[in-house]
Amino acid sequence: MYYKHILFGLICLSQLFSIIKIIITDRQQHLPLPEEGKEIYSPEKYQEFLNYEHDYHPVTALKKIVSLISDALILYLPFFLWMEKLGGGNVYKETILTTVILETFNAIVMLPFSYYSTFVIEEKYGKNKTDQKQFFKDRLLEMMSEMVISLPLLLLLIYIIEHLSAWTHGFAISYRHSFLFAFLLVAAVAAVVFALSIIAYLIQRKQYHYHDLEEGELLEQIKGLLKGCKKKVRRIEVYDESRKSVDKNAYMLKILWYRAIGIADNFLAENSRNELLGVLAHEVGHLKHKKDLLDYLLYLPLLLLVLGIALLLPNMNAILAILSEIISGINTQFNLHSLNYHLLLICLGHLLEPLALLMKLFGNYVSRHNEYEADLNAVKEGYGEELIATFTRMSTDELVDINPARIIEILDYDHPGMINRIKAIRKANQKKTP
Repeated sequence: MYYKHILFGLICLSQLFSIIKIIITDRQQHLPLPEEGKEIYSPEKYQEFLNYEHDYHPVTALKKIVSLISDALILYLPFFLWMEKLGGGNVYKETILTTVILETFNAIVMLPFSYYSTFVIEEKYGKNKTDQKQFFKDRLLEMMSEMVISLPLLLLLIYIIEHLSAWTHGFAISYRHSFLFAFLLVAAVAAVVFALSIIAYLIQRKQYHYHDLEEGELLEQIKGLLKGCKKKVRRIEVYDESRKSVDKNAYMLKILWYRAIGIADNFLAENSRNELLGVLAHEVGHLKHKKDLLDYLLYLPLLLLVLGIALLLPNMNAILAILSEIISGINTQFNLHSLNYHLLLICLGHLLEPLALLMKLFGNYVSRHNEYEADLNAVKEGYGEELIATFTRMSTDELVDINPARIIEILDYDHPGMINRIKAIRKANQKKTP
């Protein structure tokens, strides 16, 4: 089979799908704004938003062309053969080399686009506050963070695959032991993912300077919002977003039992206290959220993964007979003598994209549902209109797309479109006020 051509065809289909979404978004943006949108954007400001989006069109198009050329070069040049020779037959060394080189290559290729976007487009619309030194430092930290997350996970998966036959005595294992083994495997990977998320969080903290919110009335008001939360918030911090952008944000960090609030200094400087309390009341709403069926269904893919591994392990010898033919075909196409796990994951990633899309659709739906619920907590605390004022100011300052096409919101948005959120808050306010 022509595995290279099939893989490149899948990559092209993925790019085509993203281009179709861009076309739908562009058409939606040129439709007249609904009345709620006119409260956010004046005609002049909305034209500025359209100009901002239009300035990104050639950058986005060129990025996709360059990305497609890069993928073609990696596939059709003997790149993976070079990695095999450099790795000297060691699958771990080969994986490390492949990952580091590809990540570095992609970062270098995309760097000019990121630089142009930051210092030309974002600068033109007054959204950039970072300098060149900080820009390159952040890009380096981002690349390191990606490697820190991807490499250990990849190496762990390879280690498991390489030793799976020995651990299961040639896959001579009962279904009962297979279920236990599958659970332990998934638990081990989950533990590594958690450890890596901590490392990524620590790297992210290197990008900003944090300090505790000073004692005073605001701190006491925030503590008042937190009353009734079962999980304690450990820290309330301010970070220096103003060094990099005009973005205003306040978020709740959740890592297992640890909870912390982060507030952008831009928000404190440019928004009213009640607007900040409205946003934090929203974040506290997430803390007070009681899980329902939808939330538990998010764990379904993990459960299916455990069941799939458990059912496959006792029958793995028959499955390997089929897989070995496919792997042999891939190796022949790429002139390899042994399997390159990075290449295998690229193939699997593109083959499983439809399944990943379905999981993303459901995850986005649950997330949007929870965002609406958290907004209701702000209304309950008496900050509904302040939350609307924050959304309005944030949208105009950051030139946000407030009215995405319904299909785009379903596909890509884990937060509701701004107009939809404002409608829901106003409706809840009307119910609260007789």
